[in-house]
Amino acid sequence: MSGTEMVPFGGILSERSIEAVAAYIRSFNADLADPDAVPDEDTIVTVPQQRPFPPTEETVAQGQELWESNSCSDCHGDNGEGTSDQTDDADLPIVMDSFLDGYYKAGTTDADLYRTIATGMK
Repeated sequence: MSGTEMVPFGGILSERSIEAVAAYIRSFNADLADPDAVPDEDTIVTVPQQRPFPPTEETVAQGQELWESNSCSDCHGDNGEGTSDQTDDADLPIVMDSFLDGYYKAGTTDADLYRTIATGMK
């Protein structure tokens, strides 16, 4: 994953190995353990592939209102700088990447950002 300590595995792992790693990762969460499981209709997120509206002063203001009302700044900082004094269950610091760097772990397209906001980094 670009920008992280995870090294690229392209050409290193076979298709079978990739499937084995994916199965192992799915085992971390009982909801993901069965690859044939069908998700509950209420949990399916439809991700638009294009912006449903242009970024205007009005839509940016609406986004800011949502950012504030959902306490996004508690983890991501007031301006997306990624500061957080929170800790996880093991009392280790939760480190948030800065949105100001233009790098996002789950992708940079509108669809990527929408999916991440709708579903979280799971």
